[in-house]
Amino acid sequence: MTVNVNIRPELEARLTAHALSVGESLESFIQRLLESEAAKEATGSRVPSGREKAEAFEAWTKTFPPDMPVLSTEDVSREKMYERD
Repeated sequence: MTVNVNIRPELEARLTAHALSVGESLESFIQRLLESEAAKEATGSRVPSGREKAEAFEAWTKTFPPDMPVLSTEDVSREKMYERD
């Protein structure tokens, strides 16, 4: 399959420079990148986006009881943690 993609000249220059620095042509470098991304999707090892991480964090925070006490900055300070009774 052939796919034509229009990219900005400065991006093309950066990709070409990187490909050459690892001893590859631009075409083989892009092919390897695409194969790597496809493999990540297939195995589920894709790194979640920032938005996905934020949504997961929000969902996690909703698992705590609503009446859970809120700790002050002083309560979690280093001095308070090592305080002797």
